[in-house]
Amino acid sequence: LQGCGQEQTFSKKDTAIPVTLGRVTSMDVDHTIDQVGTLQANETVMVKSEALGKIKNISFEEGKQVSEGELLVKLDDSKIRAEIEAIKSRIVQYKAELTNTRRDFERNKNLLKDGVINQKTFDDITTKHHVGEALLSEAQANLALAQEQLNDTSITSPFQGFTSERFVSVGDFIGVGDPIVKIVQTDPLKLAFRIPEKYVSSITTEKQVEVRLDAYPGETFSGSIYFVSPDIDTATRTLLVKARVPNSDNRLNPGMFANVTVKIETHPAALVVPWDTLVVKEDEIYLFRVDSEKAQKVAVEVLLVFDRKAEVEGDLTAGTSVVRDGKFSIKDGDTVKEIDQATAAQ
Repeated sequence: LQGCGQEQTFSKKDTAIPVTLGRVTSMDVDHTIDQVGTLQANETVMVKSEALGKIKNISFEEGKQVSEGELLVKLDDSKIRAEIEAIKSRIVQYKAELTNTRRDFERNKNLLKDGVINQKTFDDITTKHHVGEALLSEAQANLALAQEQLNDTSITSPFQGFTSERFVSVGDFIGVGDPIVKIVQTDPLKLAFRIPEKYVSSITTEKQVEVRLDAYPGETFSGSIYFVSPDIDTATRTLLVKARVPNSDNRLNPGMFANVTVKIETHPAALVVPWDTLVVKEDEIYLFRVDSEKAQKVAVEVLLVFDRKAEVEGDLTAGTSVVRDGKFSIKDGDTVKEIDQATAAQ
């Protein structure tokens, strides 16, 4: 038997199990929540008439942008202007009459002291003077009211926005409270979404949000939270959150469906491993750390999974080698040797 061949010896290296390796890295990891929400107009108002009258002119077009204070509709104001002129004439008359009664009052006040006139005569003059003052005050109040009514015949936009459907036409006679047109303010837009109650302590005003929409694939818009509801919906165990999203180019529209990402916190210098180094079982999650060609089983807690990576906590340090391919073929304490990915694929 000894002459049949050469004696073979096996070294420790020959029994090593081939594996591919990954590395533990250290990086800042953002923890986020992803929710869905709806874009809403920042302000919406139905412009209504504050005066009676026939529509003389319509100055806006449906779906167009209007500025704050821009004229939308003009009512026929000829009757009000005529009334204003009549009131102004009465005021001139009342002022002239009041000047005369004031002179009579001052003159007869001295005559009463000298006993030239009796008290009744002076009282009549005084009453006439007071009536003149009252008539002038009433006319001035009527003038102010008429001026206000004249202003109400010019219906303007309360803020910058876009007009929606109009409800009137030239020649229509409208009354107080009749709808004219809806104005929608789209810059900025409001974004309403709900978050689970467990995140209530992490959501604060001024926190930034990222917004993605199906209408603009690949693009991300940003906003800032300005409202966090103080009460929780007991049916869904969520609370309402609102953010403002700038929309100066008016690319976004109220009613759009949005995917919202909110950063909850950042873990600085977190330990991150490739996702395919983890062995996930019902009762434990672990990986194999390689020290001096020895595989050491390390239990870990997974904190976050992202981009085929996992943030973990366990007995690891940045730069440590961990087993990728071959992890199911080894056990704690086995000797391993690193091979390249191409060899592992074969």
